[in-house]
Amino acid sequence: MLKALAFWCFYALEDEEPDDSVLEKLGFGSVDAMRIQLGNWEVPDWATEKTPTVKDVKAPNHAPGEKKARGSGEITDLPPAANAMSIFRGAIEKLSVFVERLPSRKEQRQGNRFVVSYAKPFWEPPEPGEEYGYLEAPPDAEPDEDGNVSFTGGQAYRRVAGGASRFRMMG
Repeated sequence: MLKALAFWCFYALEDEEPDDSVLEKLGFGSVDAMRIQLGNWEVPDWATEKTPTVKDVKAPNHAPGEKKARGSGEITDLPPAANAMSIFRGAIEKLSVFVERLPSRKEQRQGNRFVVSYAKPFWEPPEPGEEYGYLEAPPDAEPDEDGNVSFTGGQAYRRVAGGASRFRMMG
């Protein structure tokens, strides 16, 4: 779900729709199928709405040349958008870490739930409420001729729970 949503958001920022090869890799037959599935996953409508085109814009309901009334009242300066940079920077940093960890992410179905786990460096401090998980070899570790994998504590990773959610049966 997150991968599909990430791709959707990326293409929405570029004001484009994902091409067929991207849709195929994500398991969707069309843009509309992807939009419907995102809706089934309860992604807000505003995130999946189609961007209006020139054809979608309604003609003005006033005579040509006649100026339409605009808002009136005192002008009040607003704080600069740059004041929010720290908020966005923090969110972008968290998203960057998340995207970097996608290759170590494992998704499984267990009963009526989707279960997610991911590997993170052993020495990285846990998030609030996060268990330490179990030890695992680094992703690039190769077994020797006897099939043993050797690595140091600094190279170790730990598998941690990434969450679980129920899924609805289709049909």
